Amino acid sequence: DQKSTIITKLNPTNGNFIWQKEYPVLDLNGMQSNYISGYSYENNTFKIITGNGHIYDAEELFVDNNGNIISQKTIKTNNWINNAKYLSDGNIINVFKGDKIPENGSVTYEGMINKMNLNNGIQNTIWTKYYGDLGGDDSFENFLIKDNNIFVQGFYGGTSGFTDPQKWILKFDMNGEILWQNKQPSRKDFIYQGRDIKINGNNELFCLMHEIYYPNYNAYDYTTLTKFDNNGNLIWTWKSADDFNNERFSSNKVFETNKNEFMITGWKSPGVGSIWIKKIKVNE
Repeated sequence: DQKSTIITKLNPTNGNFIWQKEYPVLDLNGMQSNYISGYSYENNTFKIITGNGHIYDAEELFVDNNGNIISQKTIKTNNWINNAKYLSDGNIINVFKGDKIPENGSVTYEGMINKMNLNNGIQNTIWTKYYGDLGGDDSFENFLIKDNNIFVQGFYGGTSGFTDPQKWILKFDMNGEILWQNKQPSRKDFIYQGRDIKINGNNELFCLMHEIYYPNYNAYDYTTLTKFDNNGNLIWTWKSADDFNNERFSSNKVFETNKNEFMITGWKSPGVGSIWIKKIKVNE
């Protein structure tokens, strides 16, 4: 009956368990949440935030490489925490979407970045910035931080929010200023779900996306993997299946194993217990 955060350490050669431990996520008010809203790993330390924040508390958990708890505390929050990563100075970057002018009577969203800290168990916002056109229903979904830059995968909703959203890739400095952005064209009656974003040692950017053809119902779907250079220029796009396929592969993570060779994890949708791994090679 109690929700927990579970960390599993595996032997990468044979897949055997080294250890697996559970960490209850019961905060000081008796609230439980298994929603992981922030995660980072550096200097042999796992840093995890559970719970959405805002009117609810969040839980912060630090764990060492052997699964021992370094610290665990309840965080009093005043903003939503949806997708956060820790910086080396202890502050966090949170990326999602927000209603820039909530008091205007119209609920629309823009891409949003918060910088905040969680000092002394209290959330403090350092700055919040919004991106996109007001009323366009823009959204940020995944991001990573590398070399003091923030790379974001999201959707640009245009000026009305009723046009088909465009795939939106952006690079920011650590103050939230846009260094470059790329808006890839969309297809009519498609829903786009950003699943993962990665950068390799050559500073090439990869974006994994689940694309659903949905005129009135879920007709078919597929996964795309898109490669960009360090300046945001499109290099290639790989597609897992043809239009009107019956494969139903829904992806979630991508890993580059060699030059232009990738492992993509996912599952068969709909269905239970069908975990898939695709290994692909893309010729430029």
